[in-house]
Amino acid sequence: MAITYEPIATTTLSSDTAEITFSSIPSSYTDLRLVFTPKTQYAGNYIWLRFNTDTDANYSRSVLYLDGSSFGTFHGNAETKIRMNFYTPTVGRFALYDADIFAYSSSSAKKTILYSGIEDNNGSGYLTRGVAMWSSSSAITSVTLTTDGGNILSGTVATLYGIKAA
Repeated sequence: MAITYEPIATTTLSSDTAEITFSSIPSSYTDLRLVFTPKTQYAGNYIWLRFNTDTDANYSRSVLYLDGSSFGTFHGNAETKIRMNFYTPTVGRFALYDADIFAYSSSSAKKTILYSGIEDNNGSGYLTRGVAMWSSSSAITSVTLTTDGGNILSGTVATLYGIKAA
């Protein structure tokens, strides 16, 4: 069985913005993949993922995080969005995030998300790997990347792919 990744939409920021939203996502794929290379405005500017503008406490996650010299885990329940990174990003430095969103178009199942974030900072940096759940059975029609303050900087690229099982 062949699996095909098809780009649904790509955003390249030409100016700083507080969030990036992919909307009107077609329901013709089995899963979604989000690839995001952000630069952030200031330290402590975490990257968050939200679906369908849902700001209720419908998200949970379990995370493993590493920084080259230490590691740990975190579990969060009843959160209002999914934090994609655990460590504070370096100001103005690109990082790489990805998220696989399974069965996104189902209207009868909660959504599972497998995600990671990585930043290399001249030989140091961090890695975040997590699994999350959006406890809504609604089909996902929009995906928003946002920060907890500050902006996502110009030059950031985000692409949403549809995965089709052939």
